[in-house]
Amino acid sequence: MTEGIHIVSFDVPFPPDYGGVMDVYYKAKALADAGVKVKLHCFAYGRSRNADFEKDFDEVVYYERKLSTGAMLSKIPFIVKTRKSQELLDNLLKNDWPILFEGLHTCAWLDDPKLKERFKIVRAHNVEHEYYSRLAKSEKSVFRKQYFKAEAKKLRLFEKVLRKSQKILAISQSDQTHFEKRYGNSDLIYPFHPQVEMLRKDKGDYAFYHGKLEVAENQEALSFLVNDVFTKSKVPLVVAGKGSEKDIAQFRSSSANLAFHLNPSDKEMKRLAQGAGVHVLPTFQTTGFKLKLLYALKTEVEVIANEAMVKNTGLENLVTRAETSAQFRKTIDLALANPLSEAKIEERKEFLEHHYSNVRQAEMIIQLLG
Repeated sequence: MTEGIHIVSFDVPFPPDYGGVMDVYYKAKALADAGVKVKLHCFAYGRSRNADFEKDFDEVVYYERKLSTGAMLSKIPFIVKTRKSQELLDNLLKNDWPILFEGLHTCAWLDDPKLKERFKIVRAHNVEHEYYSRLAKSEKSVFRKQYFKAEAKKLRLFEKVLRKSQKILAISQSDQTHFEKRYGNSDLIYPFHPQVEMLRKDKGDYAFYHGKLEVAENQEALSFLVNDVFTKSKVPLVVAGKGSEKDIAQFRSSSANLAFHLNPSDKEMKRLAQGAGVHVLPTFQTTGFKLKLLYALKTEVEVIANEAMVKNTGLENLVTRAETSAQFRKTIDLALANPLSEAKIEERKEFLEHHYSNVRQAEMIIQLLG
C-alpha cells in the first residue's frame, strides 16, 4: 500500500456542507482512516484556515486563490488559472507520492514536465464544459451568462489535459462513459458522503428542498417548485441551504406556503430533513452527481425526484419519480398519506451501505495507487 497521497482540493473542504467539498473531505478522511498519509492542499477563498479538521490528516496546506479580472482574459479557464500556484507545484515535488487532483479546477500543473513520472489521478466532479453550458442557460444575469458561455468553451479545450493523468475517477455512470470514450482511463467511484445512520423520521407534514441557494441550477429548481408546484398545493414547502436573502428575494412574494432556513447548522439541517413528510428534488442539470440526493435518502422519508436527478446514479429504484408539476403534487400527496414502510426503509439502508460505502470506495482508490 502506498505510504501517502497528495490531494489538491479546489476549496477548503471543511465544514463539508455542500456537495463538492463533501466528496473531497469524506474521501480524504476515508483514505486517512485506512492508514494512508494524506497531505491536503486547499485553495482558500471565502473559507479560511480551519484547525478543526487539520488533525485528521498528515498535513494541511493553504493557498490563496488569485482572483483577478486579468485571469478572465486568459485562454486557460478562469477556474483553473486562478488556482495555478507555484508554491503548490513546489510542495508536490517534495516527495514522490501519488497526486489526486480534485476537479478539473485544480489541474493547472497536471501536464507539467516535472510531474511526468508521478502517478496522477483526477477526480472529475462533472463534465465541466457541459455543466457550465447548462449554467449559462439557467443564468439570468447577462454578464454571468456570458462568463459561463466563455468558460464552457475554454473548459472543453482544456479537458484534453486529462490525457496526462493515469486515471480519471468519474462520479456518475454517464460521466464515466464520457471520459472513457475520450481518454480510455476512467473508473466509476460514487461520491463520498457522511456515513451517518439513517435519520429516523419525526412527525412532519411539510415538503423539504435543500441546496446551495446561490447556484443558478438550484435557483431554477426552486423556481419550478415555488411557481409551478406549490402555488397550487396546500402542502407547506420548507427550503434550507447556503445563501443570502438576495438569493431568495424573488420567491418572497409567492402565494405558496413557504419557509426558508438560510445557512443552517448541521444539527438544524438534520432536524429539518428528518422532520419532513417528503423530500422534493427536481433538477434541470444532468451532469455530475447531486449529493443532496444521497442526503435525502439517508432519511426514513419518501424522496420524489425527476429523471435528471437520478439518471445514471444507480439510485433510480429508491425514489418516486415525477416530471411535471401535476405529477409532483400528486406524488407529494400520496407520500404524505402513505409513509415509507419498515421494509422499504430497510431495503434503502442495505442498498446504500453496500453500493455507497466510503470504506469500500477508499479501498478501490488504494488498489489503484498500488
